Amino acid sequence: MKKKLNSATKKTQIKKTDESSVKEISAQEQELKTNITTSKNQTKDVNQEASNLEKLLVESKFISQADLEKATKLANQRRIPVVDALVFEGMITRDQIGEAKAKSFDIPYINLLTKRPPREQV
Repeated sequence: MKKKLNSATKKTQIKKTDESSVKEISAQEQELKTNITTSKNQTKDVNQEASNLEKLLVESKFISQADLEKATKLANQRRIPVVDALVFEGMITRDQIGEAKAKSFDIPYINLLTKRPPREQV
């Protein structure tokens, strides 16, 4: 009788452990799904921001639509951002990218590598 009781107790303990493991795994799965969704949303945001910059560069006449298309092909081949392909191909400079970004926010652009702002502006 005692053996049957111990066996039943062990089965109950195993069942509780299994249920606990299943709940833990389920919680981990949910956390992973949340992380994946967050990561996908962040990727969409980054891609949207890059796309907006590319449109801004064309609209501001820093590059032509043909330049953008050529850079996009190169970027896809090399798996690099389109803006990097534009710079790599010499179609635009980092300064011009900074100017376009500043223009979109309606603020002045200053290259801090070549010009120091006055102390009162810092």
